[in-house]
Amino acid sequence: MRFLASIQASFKLIFKERRRLVPVLLLDLTFLVLFALVHTFIVLQALPDLSAINQLVAQESQNVPQMPDADIDPSHLQFSFPMESFQPRYAAVLEYTAIYLAIMFMLYNLLFAFAWLRTSTVCRRRPMPYWAYLKRFLIVNAIWALVFLLGSYAMILVSAATMFGEVALVSQWVVDAAGALLGVLLLYFVMISHTLVIDRKVFPLLKKTFVVGVKKIASAGPAFLLILLVYYAIFQLISLASLSSALLPFVLLMLLFLPWMTASRALFMLAAEPR
Repeated sequence: MRFLASIQASFKLIFKERRRLVPVLLLDLTFLVLFALVHTFIVLQALPDLSAINQLVAQESQNVPQMPDADIDPSHLQFSFPMESFQPRYAAVLEYTAIYLAIMFMLYNLLFAFAWLRTSTVCRRRPMPYWAYLKRFLIVNAIWALVFLLGSYAMILVSAATMFGEVALVSQWVVDAAGALLGVLLLYFVMISHTLVIDRKVFPLLKKTFVVGVKKIASAGPAFLLILLVYYAIFQLISLASLSSALLPFVLLMLLFLPWMTASRALFMLAAEPR
């Protein structure tokens, strides 16, 4: 009941301050438009190389020698993959991927720093210069990005050991479930840190992130799960709408997804209020 009361109070504040949150909504719309443009452009640039890689893999998969006898030593079978054709294509795809991630990282920080700053100002009545906020926001997200990359690499190694190792340590579904759980947990603490950027410098902020994340789990945890659940429901509605109409998914995106992007920040910030 206490959580429901806090959610109700949060929505009342969001409705009361809706005019001050309009710039945030417009900024979220700008991010979605830029994301779509960058994504489309990079994919179109990388498409020839991706298609060439798929063709190489498909062609060579047909040339994999079959073992006519179980007693034949696999080392006696000859199979060569055209690495001289594959490597340039693969390198090009990696380059496009790096460019894509770098552009999206910068867009996210430049635009969402203002979104979180305005939300912090609305919820906590505490102003801060944009460029000072952006500096903290950028450093914090760079640290989280590094944690995500290292964690992803570790999960890939564990998954490869499970799938191809001589002895499977755990089932693959356990690895997948653990990866998903750790990803959700990381996202939770990332959002906690975003609510604190306006209050503290980078390293005290990171320490406070884990303190607040644990102490406020009774309020921030349910709010976080509610946010994810609503996002999931919206995505399901958009997916179903796309089966029957080309226009309806866009309408749902504007009427449901975009407002929820803006409102969910304020909702989570109020639920994770450290004081």
